[in-house]
Amino acid sequence: MKLGFICPNIPGHLNPMTALARHLQARNHEVVFLYSPNANGLPCVPGEKDDMNVNRPKMSKLEGQGALAFYCGVAAKETEVISNRCQKWWRRQGSKFS
Repeated sequence: MKLGFICPNIPGHLNPMTALARHLQARNHEVVFLYSPNANGLPCVPGEKDDMNVNRPKMSKLEGQGALAFYCGVAAKETEVISNRCQKWWRRQGSKFS
């Protein structure tokens, strides 16, 4: 099975996710971290920019529904970019993306 991980590039998020990915690799699954500049030695598809960290100052000042709406908008945009990049990456690796 091919599995893509989307994870903020923050140690508290990245470290547990890379541990999970390594366990899945040991069970013969293909794993890749999407839109990540570093995945502790695991395959990754780097992005051009990190909107989550760029938008962190603005997000930190919002509360309640305003914060949730803002974050969902940023996450939706990043998800679309990640999906497109992932498909291109898998094709370059010689795999069909399904």
